[in-house]
Amino acid sequence: MSGIIKKKINLLGDPSVGKTSLTLRFVKNLFGDQYLKTIGTNVYTKKLERDDGTLKLVIHDIMGEKKYTAVQEGAFQNSNGAIAVADVTDAETLDSLIEDWLPRYHEVAGDDKPVALAINKCDLENKDITPDKILHELEGNFDSYVYTSAKMGIYVEELFEDIGTRSLSKTSERKKDITSIVLDRDIATPNELVSASLALSSEMTLMPYEVREKILKESGIDKFSLEEDIPESRALFFASGLSNWYNVMAEHLNEAKGAEYKKGANVFLKLIHKYYEGSSFSP
Repeated sequence: MSGIIKKKINLLGDPSVGKTSLTLRFVKNLFGDQYLKTIGTNVYTKKLERDDGTLKLVIHDIMGEKKYTAVQEGAFQNSNGAIAVADVTDAETLDSLIEDWLPRYHEVAGDDKPVALAINKCDLENKDITPDKILHELEGNFDSYVYTSAKMGIYVEELFEDIGTRSLSKTSERKKDITSIVLDRDIATPNELVSASLALSSEMTLMPYEVREKILKESGIDKFSLEEDIPESRALFFASGLSNWYNVMAEHLNEAKGAEYKKGANVFLKLIHKYYEGSSFSP
């Protein structure tokens, strides 16, 4: 790739799942608590500088009301890829993507266009979309998935960068789960370590939400100010605290159940190791 390559990306999903909030967070690094209703289609652009040139994403944020199918399907024309957005607190928004949005999108855009799934609002406690449901629906529907939070800025950049990269390829890459996506990324700053830890802990349901929040609070990190510089010691305290909790739980369970908790502990140890590799920190 050389020069500027333009790729049209569509946002799919029901009203209030956070399509506009994700887009504004990515394009302008803005977030508002109020529900932003999209009328028709809003178009945003952002350039991504790559080693092989500049990728310009032309993002079409489409109104979610299903009665406006003509507007939506018109926006699917000449699409190069899509981000399908579900609300983690409402499993019906994932069902709607699979039963309604994806068939209509592929009918117009083509079956070969990549679709990334964003399970949005992962900062909220009540989660109606389980990891098992995601893995069950992933095959044959989505090319990748990741937990996101437009409010906290968790994995929004990575979401758009992922679909942008996939849109450049004529053949879809292999399916990847959130652990693979996170561990494939460079983790060179304390903020990146915290964001990665939050994204993974949102998926790993063995840890109660209140436990994660307690560890986060004890680390002294404000999860609503992740754009500010986080001290290295706090980021490491948080990631280590998550790993230690899983290890402690594993010690009090039988071998079979304990193995699941050991696996969780190792995930966060890998994150910390990635940070050691990518930063100037010496353990």
